Amino acid sequence: AFFLLKPLSRTMTPIAAVSLFAVVLGVSMVIVLMPGVSWGFFFTTIPANISLAVIMTYGAVIVSNVAPLAIQGQALGVLTSVQVIAETLTGVGGGVLAGYKITLPILTGSLMLIVASLILFAFRKKNVDDASEV
Repeated sequence: AFFLLKPLSRTMTPIAAVSLFAVVLGVSMVIVLMPGVSWGFFFTTIPANISLAVIMTYGAVIVSNVAPLAIQGQALGVLTSVQVIAETLTGVGGGVLAGYKITLPILTGSLMLIVASLILFAFRKKNVDDASEV
């Protein structure tokens, strides 16, 4: 993913990258459920891991670029706090969903990623894209 970020920053804005790779991550998570053999899991997780790396990196870039210089550190601290809370809620909620069906947390997460990505892409504003370029 490290080698992908620099060329990616030349071709698309961070918001466009997050939107695209959130869809890729959502689809990749569903594909992870499909392999019938254990070695197939390795190949299906590669796109998911790359997508997650792009999303996390460019998410921080977006927040950093949009936040005023005087509060960039504070904004990034809030971003980290929100990510930790989201991971906690995902663990608890995922555990409950897995109690009903083991694949339900991944399917639900995939659907939420795709919907959130479409919302981000549909409602992004031109001035936010301009402010968040790398």
